[in-house]
Amino acid sequence: MRTLPPAEPETLSGALLRYTTWALDHPARFELVLGAWNSESASLGRAAAGARAVLVTVVAPAQRQRRLPSGDTERAAALVHALAHGAVDLALAGHLTPDMGRADPAGLVEDLLTCLRAVA
Repeated sequence: MRTLPPAEPETLSGALLRYTTWALDHPARFELVLGAWNSESASLGRAAAGARAVLVTVVAPAQRQRRLPSGDTERAAALVHALAHGAVDLALAGHLTPDMGRADPAGLVEDLLTCLRAVA
């Protein structure tokens, strides 16, 4: 099991690093909570909403600190969540490796945040 790298959970980068690390360490839970559901589940809904809420709470300060472009906080949270989620999904499927894509989910998240900081 991978050890969680040191990160500030209250920062956007820290929250996304923890998200990608957790997802890669717990792929079945990741798929269960954030994958397609066959039926409605209140507990899965709460877990997914909780993950999204964490991102919204760290995106707003990042926007105020000009680490992300200003604008709709929910939409910015959806953007960074989509990249992190997609990168993890690709890695778990074997389509994102050091040889294929020359990246890992955490690295792609940092690349996106670097780009967003540059335009903020």
